[in-house]
Amino acid sequence: MKMAIISDIHGNLEALISIVEDSKAERVQSYICLGDIVGYGADPIKCLEIIASLSPKVVIMGNHDAAASGMESLRNFNEYAADAILWTIGRMSRAQMEYLSSLPYFYKEDGWVAYHANPCDPKGWGYVLSRRDVERCFGCFDTTLCFIGHSHIQFSAELLEDGTVRISQQEEICIKEGRRYLINPGSVGQPRDGDPRASYAIWDMDAGIISLKRVDYDIASASRKILMAGLPRLLAERLEIGF
Repeated sequence: MKMAIISDIHGNLEALISIVEDSKAERVQSYICLGDIVGYGADPIKCLEIIASLSPKVVIMGNHDAAASGMESLRNFNEYAADAILWTIGRMSRAQMEYLSSLPYFYKEDGWVAYHANPCDPKGWGYVLSRRDVERCFGCFDTTLCFIGHSHIQFSAELLEDGTVRISQQEEICIKEGRRYLINPGSVGQPRDGDPRASYAIWDMDAGIISLKRVDYDIASASRKILMAGLPRLLAERLEIGF
């Protein structure tokens, strides 16, 4: 069975469609969404509808989802993010807001767990950016695999038998017995690692392989719609550079 791990869609319809098409070509059978379906982009409603149509195994709450549903204050958001959230709230139905507010902060099954942000404090929305952050994370979950999003940076980290942590951006991770893994599939709708292509991961559960993938999409169209919606220009410009 193949699972697609997607995160940080942020209302970018063009990117999400490209990811869905690519995942279907890869014969993905199910989806895990690590949150932040809305925020920043100009198509939050359509993105919510597509996620629902995929019948994902689980959808985790992201901080932008929490803010859009009224569960999180905008005080911790910069002005551009806050403007986009307020714009999004004005277009959402009560049912959509209730859906976002109902999402869990994490989901756990035998062998794996999924969060939006730092597993050491899921409700605090902490980032995992440094080696120290990564090393601390391994003490905050007890499964073989942990999937996280939030930073918009695609990477994998492997905890070896001797306690050493190996951080990598290699495209394929072979899951080995006795080791543990922290996986960030990157952002579908707003990558911040210098590569503007949409990113996600595929977990081939039978083969024990996780593939980190990048997919081209119509950035110009997504950017144009942000500007036409009257959202901050920065939100459009950053799509072009992946930062």
